[in-house]
Amino acid sequence: MIGGSAIVAPTGEIVMQAQSECAEVISANCDLRLGDNFRDHVFNFSNHRRPEHYRLIVERAGAGLPLGDSHE
Repeated sequence: MIGGSAIVAPTGEIVMQAQSECAEVISANCDLRLGDNFRDHVFNFSNHRRPEHYRLIVERAGAGLPLGDSHE
């Protein structure tokens, strides 16, 4: 996009950050196991996911009332 890309650790620390807004490649050696503790003890997205609450969002196209609902 406009630059400022970064690689961020599960702890929120910036591990590597782009130095300019020009085209740039950044990389870092990452131990993916560092995320296990956060996933297991801080927030496990798959355990808290409630797709039934998103049904209306994914079934609708555009803004407006769902079919069958009207405010007369």
